[in-house]
Amino acid sequence: MSNDHIKSEISVYLAGGLTEVRNRQIEAHVASCEKCEHAIAKARTKQARVKREALKKASPDPLPNLFLARQGKEMG
Repeated sequence: MSNDHIKSEISVYLAGGLTEVRNRQIEAHVASCEKCEHAIAKARTKQARVKREALKKASPDPLPNLFLARQGKEMG
């Protein structure tokens, strides 16, 4: 299995979209192939960076205070 062979599957692998058998095949290959190990590490780093950037850009919606909302309903 070459680096190019698993390259097309790295995203799906990291997202958990492959079968258990295919995951084991990729993990066994990566354990013995430095190029593929590097490719997966690089993809994980990129995935984490994209997630961090998305979280920074997301505007947090304040959670409603259900206790106060309930108190207002009971009092009103």
